[in-house]
This record gives sequence, structure tokens and C-alpha cells, in this order.
Amino acid sequence: MLTLHINDKDYHIEFTFEAALSDCVNKAFDIFSGANQIRALQSVVSKGKSEDSEEAQMALIDNLISDVCATGRDAVEFLYYGLMEHHGIDGDETQDITSFEDARRLYKAFCKQNPDDTLTAPVELFKALRNEMEEGGFFNRIGLTEFLESQEQTTEKIVKTQDHKKSTKTSKK
Repeated sequence: MLTLHINDKDYHIEFTFEAALSDCVNKAFDIFSGANQIRALQSVVSKGKSEDSEEAQMALIDNLISDVCATGRDAVEFLYYGLMEHHGIDGDETQDITSFEDARRLYKAFCKQNPDDTLTAPVELFKALRNEMEEGGFFNRIGLTEFLESQEQTTEKIVKTQDHKKSTKTSKK
């Protein structure tokens, strides 16, 4: 469990019951499964463009840049979801984090009080929260691990099928 010491209190971050019943599930699937990238590509393909077209590639790049720019907000949003279990409305420790804004203010205080901590960089906070989700079993709990494994197996089957087709073609001389 990840713990942040802020304002003379320990804040425990855990992605369990409360996070699994929140918008955290949608956010995690969107970001960690690549669904947001697939939607960006699909919007171009639905307009009749090829996946390999310059327009499709630019849409993916634009989406990737947007994702990178949103990392700070995403980190604070995940922080909020992780704080809900112990510090949310039904928290078993305190009930002082009841909104995204509360989590944002708490993270701001953390950054001011701990300027040399690596977690003051939003990208590092994001990585730490992602690790907490993975190691704490949150991805398993919401079915993300199983989804990603099935996607990987599907991709492997497609690649093997395509490789098999390539090797069975004979060249004419």
C-alpha cells in the first residue's frame, strides 16, 4: 500500500472496493488497455481512411500528445480513487477526501511539503499509482489483466496466421 505523509497525517492509497465501483474502472481500461488510441484510430478509419494513412497516423500522434499532457490530471484523478477506500465518504480512517478537488488540494500540499520527493512530478505519481494498482490486484479485480491477456492471445493468433500465409505462398520465376 502506498502511503503519503501530508499535513502530519498518513494517507493510505489502495485500489480496492471503492475504486472498483467508481469511474476508476473506465479510466484504467481507457489508459492501460490502449482503448483511447483505438478510438482515435477508429474515428479516422470510419471516415474511409486507411489505418496506414497519414491522417490516421497523425490522429494517433495527436491522441498520444493529448494523453501525455493529461498525465498530471490523470495522476490526481487516480490518487483520488486510491484515497477513497481509507479517506473517502465511507473511509475506514478519515472521511476528508470526498472529491477530485480534495485530492488535488492534498497533492498540492504534498508537493509543497516534500519538494524533493520524486512523487511531486505528476508522471512519477502516475507510475507509482499504476504500480499500486497492478501489485495490489486492482487490474485483476476489474478484469483488465484478463482482457489484456486475451487481446495478446488474439494478436499472437493473427500474427501466426499471417506468417503461415506468407510461408505457404510460392514465388513464380
